[in-house]
Amino acid sequence: MVQYKDEGQTEGRGNYWKLWTGNGHVLRYLMGMMESYLSLDRENHGIRKVEACHLYSRMQRGLMYYGKCSTEELRRFCEQRKIEPVKGHKQRDLRIALERADDDETFGRFEELPTEVRLQIYKQFFSSFDDSRTLPQKPTEPPISRVSRRTRRESLPLFYAGMRFPFAYFVENSLPSIRTARRSQLLLHKMNANVAHVRSLELLIRLAWDPTNTYKICVDLFEETRVVITEPATDNTSAQATRVKKEFQPILEEIMARKGAKKLKQEDLLVLVKAAAKGLQNRVVFDD
Repeated sequence: MVQYKDEGQTEGRGNYWKLWTGNGHVLRYLMGMMESYLSLDRENHGIRKVEACHLYSRMQRGLMYYGKCSTEELRRFCEQRKIEPVKGHKQRDLRIALERADDDETFGRFEELPTEVRLQIYKQFFSSFDDSRTLPQKPTEPPISRVSRRTRRESLPLFYAGMRFPFAYFVENSLPSIRTARRSQLLLHKMNANVAHVRSLELLIRLAWDPTNTYKICVDLFEETRVVITEPATDNTSAQATRVKKEFQPILEEIMARKGAKKLKQEDLLVLVKAAAKGLQNRVVFDD
């Protein structure tokens, strides 16, 4: 069954893996994009709003567009798939019958596929998530991980390795006191041992002596560390980013020097937050 994002709540924790309906202010752009994608003449073959959403849903699922097929082609498709149109054999009836058959199609032999094929399917599934790869602060694990113990064991390491996870912290004035946001505590508890598979994370840091800013630091363990400080940006932003990178360097080197694919530990997050605080404010000194 196809599941769509809740209207008006596209950033919800259980929405990031659902399909987009195309509702709202982006609908006009969607209609134009679909007409361009299908090489349609707007004046003679323009797409209606409802049809645009329907076609976009099919495109996201990689399903065929039957609008350019002749009646004979559609009839042959139905015969090959042993589909009998409900109303008749006109072009529209054949197209509706094929689209309904596509929507009802199931595959019950997934776990019989070779392991390497299943792994490629997981990767393809996860790559279709939000382009930024940053998940909501309380994400749910994707449904494919709940199909069976085997799919959970195979898919979760790829899920945690392929997405960026946000963790929020508040640094107190009475150093080195650091509070982990409640939502981040819940996320870490849920991740448990799977945190070792994480390769990309986003630290959201608020400082007691600088309450107006939230510092967002993106860390990719296998790539160059990127530091992004949220608005309001200041003239000191670039210098702060440079200092944070310098503080992070030995910590990341130590993490990457660990044997095996499982690099990250939960305690590493607090170490990185301490290092970030040092880089963001030179006067901060933490006791080991």
